[in-house]
Amino acid sequence: MPTPPSHTAAAPFAGLELLSSAVILVDGQLAIRYINPGAENLFAISQRKLLGQPLERLLGKPAGLSAALENALRTNWSYTGQDLTVTCREASPIRLDCTVTPIEAAGARLLLEFRPIDAQLR
Repeated sequence: MPTPPSHTAAAPFAGLELLSSAVILVDGQLAIRYINPGAENLFAISQRKLLGQPLERLLGKPAGLSAALENALRTNWSYTGQDLTVTCREASPIRLDCTVTPIEAAGARLLLEFRPIDAQLR
């Protein structure tokens, strides 16, 4: 019996499911390859709805983040952005700090870790 896609996507990244921080993995084209439960909670959306979708669909275009992601892919250097504002669908804007780390794992190229600035938001 085939394994459902959500379990297939999570298997290589099972350890990330234990983190309380929000983690998203994207490929070289910035398509979402994995979202941990912390990110599902923070952004109030299921991984199943976003796998394979452009990261922009979830985060919009926060100032400076797109250029930072492209730079991280090109140079293989980490990036930390502070006080980014993202608007997810019809929800209120969320202020976040974001760390981007280049990786090479199961089709993923970047690991994005998000930490909310305003605890009352989520």
